[in-house]
Amino acid sequence: MTTLSDWGYDKAINPEKIWSTILARNTSMGAVRSKILKILQAEDQIGRSNRETKGKLDRKAFSRFATGQADIFTQRNVKLAENTAVSIFIDTSSSMYQRKSRGLKDFELDKNYRAIDGAREVSIQLSNIISKTNSEFAVQGFTDASSKTDVTIYQYKKWGKKLTPKEKFKISTLDCVNASGTPVYESLRWAIQDISKVQSKKKVLFIITDAVFHYNAIKQIPYLESLAEKLGIKIVAIGLETNSDLTGMFKHSANVNLDDLFGQSFGQILKAIS
Repeated sequence: MTTLSDWGYDKAINPEKIWSTILARNTSMGAVRSKILKILQAEDQIGRSNRETKGKLDRKAFSRFATGQADIFTQRNVKLAENTAVSIFIDTSSSMYQRKSRGLKDFELDKNYRAIDGAREVSIQLSNIISKTNSEFAVQGFTDASSKTDVTIYQYKKWGKKLTPKEKFKISTLDCVNASGTPVYESLRWAIQDISKVQSKKKVLFIITDAVFHYNAIKQIPYLESLAEKLGIKIVAIGLETNSDLTGMFKHSANVNLDDLFGQSFGQILKAIS
């Protein structure tokens, strides 16, 4: 069973200040931004042209074929457009809240940085870039916070919603949830079904995690990836400060250090899927 969870907007918290602090922290986002924009590009059909000399045979042109004419084909006209759905799916289990050491001084949590803080930072950067395009995206978290359910999904930004101060507040406070276990199989299966309903030409699912998974769940990941591929979904796993090798679990993955979130590893995985 899956429970969808939401919470109110506390006007006492200024999400714009949190966002501006995090966005200003990474000054070398140009290359990452270019790779993400390339990922968002997908072919968009805009019609068909007739009387072409190559392409698909036009059955209505048999009369011209009989007279020896060559322009008896049709072609599909396409253009590149921002026609991609992106799911930012965040592991909010208790292991994501373990304290790490980080040498930054411009944010109140830097001295006790956690993987969940890194997940928030990645989510804010990705959301900021995608929100300036025509692509659809959602930001969601998963755990088994309720003892009565298998999975709890936290809705930070829903599909079809604009990135308003309310959504920014939710993403800014994604570390303020009731964290517990990591039901990765059930959660990822839910996320695949969720993004499959979005009407977009291309679909990319980013799962951000520290990869503290149960062994039985790891064995089921290949099945989930095959299911996603059949639905036209590409899964990209971002491992934050993890002792597990995500590259051995997911086809498209990268292990990222908290002190270099958008460094070489992050750039390489974006390049690989673009």
